[in-house]
Amino acid sequence: MIKKYGVWIALALTLAATAWVSQSEEKESQSNVANDVAPTFNRTTRTSHPSPVVQAKAESQIDSSALLMQRPIITEEPRNIFTPYIAVENMSDKNASESVVQAVVNPFVYAGKLVEDGKVIVFLIDGDKNHAVKSGDVIEEMWQVKSITPPVMTLKNIPSKIEIQLQIGALS
Repeated sequence: MIKKYGVWIALALTLAATAWVSQSEEKESQSNVANDVAPTFNRTTRTSHPSPVVQAKAESQIDSSALLMQRPIITEEPRNIFTPYIAVENMSDKNASESVVQAVVNPFVYAGKLVEDGKVIVFLIDGDKNHAVKSGDVIEEMWQVKSITPPVMTLKNIPSKIEIQLQIGALS
């Protein structure tokens, strides 16, 4: 019988203990509030001042409308935070650094190739743009396909005249 009703007995004891603790805390908090509200008298000036505990409670009770402050309205146009920001002061520095030859980075990702009648067409991806190129093609007036000889494709950057090689795999 104890096994059958043991959980229910434990639950009843827990509820009784919770009710007893909450009542004793309620009585303590009521007696503390009554003691804190009583003003203290300053014997030299004969005026009453609230106790330091009451002052602390009054300072901690901030107006709820002050806590719910409104967000400022954003009036400027949103901008992409992931693009590099160049300050106006740095523009003169940028113009000076443009004369220095910069390293050319390959913007293309190899997507595949097609061999038809001995001619190779290579598929490249540049961000969200897809390109199907053969030897001699110019891509966006920036890159020229110099040669396609699997397993390597040679691209030339037209402005800087720098050539880079892209691995495209052997013919299969």
